[in-house]
Amino acid sequence: MSTDKNGTYSDGQTVAAAFISTNEIEHAGAGGRGPGPSQGLWLVVSAKTAITGMTSAGNFRVTQSDTNTGPGSAWSGTEVPASRMAVATNFNAGTIFTIAVPGITKKYSRVEGTLPGSPAGEMDCYFTDAPQANRS
Repeated sequence: MSTDKNGTYSDGQTVAAAFISTNEIEHAGAGGRGPGPSQGLWLVVSAKTAITGMTSAGNFRVTQSDTNTGPGSAWSGTEVPASRMAVATNFNAGTIFTIAVPGITKKYSRVEGTLPGSPAGEMDCYFTDAPQANRS
């Protein structure tokens, strides 16, 4: 089971209505193919605190790019096919969402999301090959 912090997009990140993970992950080699297709990776989103203030359901998605422009900045990324996941309106601390990431084909990836309203709380986002294992 992969639980090292090198696969971490966010560690205690404060949520916002529209957000970008605090970290980007660099995958193997220029042009990528990274670890995604061969290792059955999952994106795990774990609420460190209760997430409140949402007015409707939100979503998370994994995006990827050949160019790293730095955490939180605009980039020419594309969504990883079938990587979007819907999340409930407001949820308790310890709530975990997982989504299979079908394959990273670019050199860099990050998590982006939308939580409508004025959300408050903290979350972790990371890759794992064992989605049932929560490391928060």
